Formats: sequence, structure tokens, C-alpha cells
Amino acid sequence: MENENLSQSTNNPVATPVQPQIQPQTTPIVNQKGFLPLIFGVIILLVVVAGGAYYFGTQNNNSVPQTVNTNMENQNQPLPTQTTIYSSPSPANVTWKTESVQIQKETAVSGNENISLTFQIPFDWTLKTVAKTPNLNNMIKNCADYVLTSIDSKATLTVSPMCAGWAAEYSDWPQNAFTIKKEQNVGVDGHTSYTVRYFDSATNKYRYVDGEKDASNKVMDTTIVTYNKATGNFLPLNVTLAYTGSDKDSLLAITDKIVTTLSAKTN
Repeated sequence: MENENLSQSTNNPVATPVQPQIQPQTTPIVNQKGFLPLIFGVIILLVVVAGGAYYFGTQNNNSVPQTVNTNMENQNQPLPTQTTIYSSPSPANVTWKTESVQIQKETAVSGNENISLTFQIPFDWTLKTVAKTPNLNNMIKNCADYVLTSIDSKATLTVSPMCAGWAAEYSDWPQNAFTIKKEQNVGVDGHTSYTVRYFDSATNKYRYVDGEKDASNKVMDTTIVTYNKATGNFLPLNVTLAYTGSDKDSLLAITDKIVTTLSAKTN
């Protein structure tokens, strides 16, 4: 084609300029008309995309209050300074009474303290104080065992304050341990404390002790009863149960409740 144009430019100089001027004017007009539908299509697509983005953005904004509400519900959970306590339910058809004993404690730090130790026991049970030989080195001056006995004398629950100086002894969590009380957010570290019952085959008795299952998986040798929350003062108690009857489950439900309701305060 390029050779043909050069030949025409030599033989006919007038006609050759006219043809190139017609071709450039026709082609752009045709191309612009062809692109118009495409341009409109792009514009419509952009409008649709923008509308979709606005819609989803609105939905995301609407979901924000739900997140806030969830956080507000979580704020209602117990704070580290609060405690949540679970204890075994009360046995049915048991009438309860309140008994108290007075404990005289003397230490170099706290001085002389008169502490009231309170028991919740069935109405037909008895409480007997069995005094121990006095010892001037004891922190508890009127040291005694407090013996709770069922009406048929088949169950004897003995509560013995640790009268001399005491340091906790720990052992592995017993395999037959049964949790009778669970207290969350205890102490400055907010740990969970458990009061458990387990059968001690060495003494053929049930023992009630405190422990930490989640952190150390250990139990102490005593049950702790706090009598002054402001100072953290407490009584360590050795609590054991001797039982010779046959209705073990009913009896354990009663003694579990006695132990979980032990309380103390200064007079």
C-alpha cells in the first residue's frame, strides 16, 4: 500500500492530498461513538461498587454497639477484689441450730484476741469441748478439741484449732478428693481456693482441708477460717470425721455443710 501511495503522488498531485484528509476525519468519529457505551458501563459499575461499599460500611457501623454490649456484660463479671463462693447444697429435711465456742488467742503481733468460732449443726447433734493440757508457749491459751456427734453416735466430727505455731504442710491433690467449697478471687493474687473432703486410709478417717487445684495442684494439712478480713488473721483447723454407719452419702452431705458454714469473728 505504501508503494501505491508514492506512485499516485508522482502522477496525480491534486488527488493525493484529498484522500489522506478524509481518512483521519472519519476514523476518530467512529471510534468515539464506539467507546460511548463502554464509558457509560464503567460509570454505572463505579456507582454500583460505591453503593455496595457504603452499604457494607453502614452494616459494620451498626455492629459496633453489639461489641460494646458484650464488653459491658463482661464488666459485670467478678473483679479481682470480689469473691464468688460455691458450697455444697444443704441436705433436705434437716433442722439446723447454731453453736459457738470462745477461743483465747495471744500473739506478739496481734496481742490478746477473743475469737468466737461458730458451728451450724443439725438440731439433734451435740457439741462437746474437750480441753487439752495447757502450754504457755501456745498461741491459743484455752486449747481444746470441739467434738460434734450425731444422735446415733455413729458419726464424730472433730474440729481442732492448731494451738501452737503453725506452718502449712502441702501434699499432692488426693485422687478421691471431693470439692465441697470453691472460692474465687482469693487474696491479692486472685487465686481460687478449694475446700475438699478425702478419705485418709492411714487413719481410716475423712479429712477436710484447703488447697489450690489449678495453680499448684496441692492441698494443705488444715482448713482455714478467717476471722478478721481487714488484717487477714485466721484460724487453721484440723478437721476429721470418723463414721461407722451405712448411710454414708447422707451423713457426708451433713458434715460437708457443717464444714462449709464454719465461721469466726473477734468479740
